[in-house]
Amino acid sequence: MLKRILILAYDFPPFNSIGSQRPYGWLLSFASFGLYPVVVTRHWDEGAVNEVDCFKPSSEQSVTIEENEQGTIIRVPFNPGIRDKMLLKYGNKRFKKIRKALTFTSSILRFVLFRFDNTKEIYFEALKYIRENKCDYIIATGEPFILFRYASLLSKRFGIKWFADYRDGWSTNLMIRYNPSVNQKIFGSINRFFEKRISSTAEFLTATSDYSAKEISKVITSRPIHKITNGFAEDDYSELQNIEQPEDEFIISYMGSIYPYQPLELFLEAAEEFINLKSAENIKLIFYGAEFNKGQEQRIKGFSDKLNKYILTTQRLPRKNLFSELKKSHILLLLASDEVDSSCAKVFEYLPLGRKILLVKNDNGFLEKMVKDCNSGDACSSKNEIIDILSESYNEFLRTGKLVQESKNYDIYRRREQTHKLAKLILEN
Repeated sequence: MLKRILILAYDFPPFNSIGSQRPYGWLLSFASFGLYPVVVTRHWDEGAVNEVDCFKPSSEQSVTIEENEQGTIIRVPFNPGIRDKMLLKYGNKRFKKIRKALTFTSSILRFVLFRFDNTKEIYFEALKYIRENKCDYIIATGEPFILFRYASLLSKRFGIKWFADYRDGWSTNLMIRYNPSVNQKIFGSINRFFEKRISSTAEFLTATSDYSAKEISKVITSRPIHKITNGFAEDDYSELQNIEQPEDEFIISYMGSIYPYQPLELFLEAAEEFINLKSAENIKLIFYGAEFNKGQEQRIKGFSDKLNKYILTTQRLPRKNLFSELKKSHILLLLASDEVDSSCAKVFEYLPLGRKILLVKNDNGFLEKMVKDCNSGDACSSKNEIIDILSESYNEFLRTGKLVQESKNYDIYRRREQTHKLAKLILEN
């Protein structure tokens, strides 16, 4: 008989983010490994094209429940708080200081008082479900880490073991490290207090990389931490076999978010010199999903007016459409930091596409090893190295009309395999 596990997840399909795919993979596969999943999440409307869309009230304002043999999904309404209402009414440019103050205040007080927490309906619906149904385990995936508080409260109230899944760092988040303002330092210290208090009540923690696990272990010293990487879902690639690269354009693509610590400008500088060197007009740099965040879009387009004629940015695309477009690429750009040996979720989804991955910069760690072990591309640490790889790849494209990279040894990164590993850890507790 299957054990029942309650999953607390904020990001979840139809919201199109890499973070939503992790708990979605659990929903699809847990039942095969002895666990019946019950996901409690928020209602997401289809087609969120920018960050502001995430703060709008959900069109569905009642709790809905979907049940089948794979599991159950409970979706709760979402309604914006005062800060989000101001953003929706006045836009991003007005009342910035007030909204920052509200963000800072609510981000702290939500861990103490539910009245400051606009995601609390997830907790109360989970509470209702446990009252009416026997649950054997609870797992919360963060961000947002307020879900860890919910899991800890439910665990204490009902005597159910819970597990903390870190998709990113909490007080060890790289965004805090690379934003050394006084407010961020204070915020980081307060987060560390809550993290120690809450995460230490979990049976074990999971992280997406060895580096993340090591950083988290500096904060939570009393609980074991296991690596459960991100991965790829085979179904996303089932209809891509016949998609070819165009012979009249050389396409370099990037998908998803760009963070402050990632060396975008190094790549753009190298790309501009490469284009000038080759005197090429048939080169295209595509940043899929960059228009979701206007700051990221501006960072890309604000680098060089000359380069902009080669750049295309898009809104977020449905996953199958996105992978179809990525399959047409000659090079898939992977941005990383040489100061951090970490993981990057998009690398797992790049691998099955059979296209050359260009890692900038070489992290001298997990990503470099993965690219090398899977025969999936090249890692570069300098502008000249990037130019050399681009030139070599472009010359092959001119000779053959294509550029194919046959990745290998990446089957262990299927989401199903990682879910199996997680299920085994849970059932052993």
